[in-house]
Amino acid sequence: MNVKSLYKIVKEDILPKHTCSIKPKESNIYSKKQIQHSFPGFSDEMNTKDKVKLGTFYELLTSGLFGGSLADIFTLVGFQDNNTLKIHPDVLDTKRKNIRESKAIVTGGHLTLFDGQINRYSWYQSMYPEFKTFFVVWRHNLKKRMNNYVSYIEVFKELANKTIYGAVIPFSLIFAMHASKDQDIIRRFELDTWEHCTTVKSQFLNLFIFNPEEAIKKLEFSCSDFIIKRLVTPDNMTMEGLKLDKIPIVVIDHVTYADWVQNEIMHTQEDVPF
Repeated sequence: MNVKSLYKIVKEDILPKHTCSIKPKESNIYSKKQIQHSFPGFSDEMNTKDKVKLGTFYELLTSGLFGGSLADIFTLVGFQDNNTLKIHPDVLDTKRKNIRESKAIVTGGHLTLFDGQINRYSWYQSMYPEFKTFFVVWRHNLKKRMNNYVSYIEVFKELANKTIYGAVIPFSLIFAMHASKDQDIIRRFELDTWEHCTTVKSQFLNLFIFNPEEAIKKLEFSCSDFIIKRLVTPDNMTMEGLKLDKIPIVVIDHVTYADWVQNEIMHTQEDVPF
């Protein structure tokens, strides 16, 4: 599915079905203060990287919509004979006990799940089962490469009207995709020159906006264990004063998440490589 067709289908067929407006924790998001707070000592060299600017946009959007703060330090977890495990979530919401990992993926692109990251979140869940982890996937159609020296605001301006959809996916489903052997869902890479990973195919990833119930079933879960909300960003949502186009968002909550952690994570831990 190309950029134009996905964008058209979502805007014409999916967006009208998302009639419930999300109540954002912050309607007017300003990046400068948060960027300075979240990335102390941010160097000029890092500021020129497109992927940092793009990632920051969606981390701020995730925080603004669902709450929490951009995590500016690693979370330290003691485990296995007082060793230390480092986890760096994008957005940490201690009030609601949620961790959110923001993933920006261009249309046609896949979701890469690195073994190390999945293992670390698994360990975190086993030690802090009261927390819920979500991956927030954002589809955009910003395919052109921006000039390395453009400002954050220029990148944000592009993304403000080129974000196609969002999907909030619980870690239980992420974990299942990472472990899947279904070649219609994933591809597995175990190369000596790259960290081992599983990539979730673009077509399957799009199911989370088109038909999340089907995605859940394909991952061998029962839909009765999930609450699915089809939401849309409000008309007055802004980023750095830039008005955002309406974005349809599917929010999936695993109501039996604690049971899943107990049954699938607690008893299946493997050593985490450092």
